[in-house]
Amino acid sequence: MRGLKTLGAIALGVLLAGCGDDNAKPEGFPESRVHNDIYGAIYKRPAVTTENRDVSYWAQDLALDYSAPRLSDAPAQLVKARKSAGCSLPKPSADAEVVYVEIYSGRDDAPLFLVTPKDIEGVKRYIEAENKRPDLDRLLSSGNARQVDVFVTEVEKPVYLVLAAYDTTIWSLQLAEGVKLDGVAVIAYEAQALAHAPKQARVSYIVHEDSPQSRCMTVPHRPVNENWKAVERAAKQNHDRGFNKILKDARRDHRKFRSWMLGRVGPPDRNIDAYQTAHVLIGPKPATPLRYKPLTGSALAYSANAIAIWGDESDAAAVIYDLAEKGK
Repeated sequence: MRGLKTLGAIALGVLLAGCGDDNAKPEGFPESRVHNDIYGAIYKRPAVTTENRDVSYWAQDLALDYSAPRLSDAPAQLVKARKSAGCSLPKPSADAEVVYVEIYSGRDDAPLFLVTPKDIEGVKRYIEAENKRPDLDRLLSSGNARQVDVFVTEVEKPVYLVLAAYDTTIWSLQLAEGVKLDGVAVIAYEAQALAHAPKQARVSYIVHEDSPQSRCMTVPHRPVNENWKAVERAAKQNHDRGFNKILKDARRDHRKFRSWMLGRVGPPDRNIDAYQTAHVLIGPKPATPLRYKPLTGSALAYSANAIAIWGDESDAAAVIYDLAEKGK
């Protein structure tokens, strides 16, 4: 699991995110930012993941005024989603196009921490046992949320989104004019957040970690496909039991997850997957770029298993220590 980043690293990231050069459209082809890790394709910002693995764009090709997540983009509200112990999801409408987006994590660290009560309890126990504050980097299960922009340009049919991840993620919806969002199912191991969902959209969360919903499903994983470098490597080295076991376990886990999803949502009309990405595109490249929506002024909703903290490491630490020591 990722730990909290140092304050210096976050400050540097915020500084860089605010620079024009950092948000400018890179030279060359976006495919140059895509490479395969052992566990799948990694799309480095601002390369965009699409349904066709041979096609990518720059985020700047899709949206005007694109910028990476910044501390200054604070939401107007942090809204905890309604708590649910159930495992059901809203069914797509009969005419909706069902799109599965399956990733391990996003690419861009955002200044949002989603801390679970289990994390707070662990800090409290450490303070009581050691009579000092712990190193949060070692103790907490996760650090910054990572933002993924979900560009939706499909206007021919209503769109039902299944947004599945392992790590803590902010799913930032970037909807073209005319898009009808039929529903959003946010499914993950760690806590999740969702931005810019229309008020009328049906939204449901099923999150595994520190949640009564942990019994609901096998943890989401990306499909095992040709993007897995391990597939090629294991095929060439049949004696490498370690890789073969990884592949076998991953295929088993994804079959269980997909079977669970098919029973609750139905089969996907489109499937987009990557190991890591900062942007996905659902639909055609827009003829006119969208106006990019940062988190500024939004009502950022987050899953009920978490405590949301907007800020840098020092802000997060102050809240965590207060909750652990004083129960504030």
